[in-house]
Amino acid sequence: MGRHVDAIPELEMIGSMLEHLFSVEGATTPQERRTVEERAACLNGADRSMNSSELSPVVANYVDKVAVEAYKVVDRDIDAMRDEGLSEDYIHEVTLAATTGASLARLERGLTILEEVEGGDNQS
Repeated sequence: MGRHVDAIPELEMIGSMLEHLFSVEGATTPQERRTVEERAACLNGADRSMNSSELSPVVANYVDKVAVEAYKVVDRDIDAMRDEGLSEDYIHEVTLAATTGASLARLERGLTILEEVEGGDNQS
């Protein structure tokens, strides 16, 4: 993946943002956000471990929907989390971690495919 990663100058900034996302306390803990990110990444094909047992069923269902079919998220999904007593900040942080996990997994898959295609071109 090296050549394509090096060609994306924004990755250094993204790395700094990820470090902040998974290290700073908020309405969620860094570990909760990491768990959400891992779940979303796994649902999008990432080869990572997924231990989401500490997520409530309502949060897990929301993460799954955001990660796989974000366009299907509706007010009742947010309301279900509010009904669990979760704050707007908590919901926002979970959403951010889920979208991050999904997007990073897709980026990783795309870069892997590029490497495979280019590797095949070099063998010709």
